[in-house]
Amino acid sequence: MDEYVGTYTHPGYGPVTIAREGDRLQLAFMGLSFPMEHYHFDTFRLVPPPGNPLLAGFRWKVTFAADGDGDVVSLNAPVEPALPRGVTFARPKPKR
Repeated sequence: MDEYVGTYTHPGYGPVTIAREGDRLQLAFMGLSFPMEHYHFDTFRLVPPPGNPLLAGFRWKVTFAADGDGDVVSLNAPVEPALPRGVTFARPKPKR
């Protein structure tokens, strides 16, 4: 899971940070933080925090993408309902 950890950015939406907390990933975006559950391959589902009725129906799935070298270089998230293909956040390729 460490290959997903890092900061991904979008020029309009700002940064999304993925951190590892124990055996789970955690996503932080615009002041909100969500645990992530593995869904399928490179796709994870965000888990709404308990006790917040505004987020009770929140059902984002985040998909990571790798380049030809196998390095995770972006994530796609449905941050805008008007954009059915989601928004891609990129991160710099790791230096070797």
